[in-house]
Amino acid sequence: MKLAALVVFGALLSPAFLGDVGWTGWAFAVLALVVARPVGIWVSFLRSGLTAREQAAMVWFGPKGFASVVYGLLVLESGIPAGEKIFHLAGVTITLSILAHASTDIVVARGFDDGCWTTSPPCCLSPRSLSWSANDLP
Repeated sequence: MKLAALVVFGALLSPAFLGDVGWTGWAFAVLALVVARPVGIWVSFLRSGLTAREQAAMVWFGPKGFASVVYGLLVLESGIPAGEKIFHLAGVTITLSILAHASTDIVVARGFDDGCWTTSPPCCLSPRSLSWSANDLP
């Protein structure tokens, strides 16, 4: 079911579709991604105990998901007068989200790199811990 919805959603997107939204639709998508969604997520993590760096990553990346695609398709099929316009806004926002988040994931992940994975594996995965001998048996 999920795959079918993604295929239908993707099939409806095209350069012409994305161009039909106009600059106000793109402005809405940008504001949704850099203001509305991050503020809502930031408020939800205020007393979470996460560091500022962890909160910033959550504000930028998560949570997001498949529900936006389903809601967009439901609105499109609902027959409401503004259904097509709302679907266009959802489509542009989802497309922009995919481009923005997919192009920044490595940069943000590198910000969390404390060097342990680049210089040597963590102690739990070292060759020493993966090998054993008869002396290790009880």
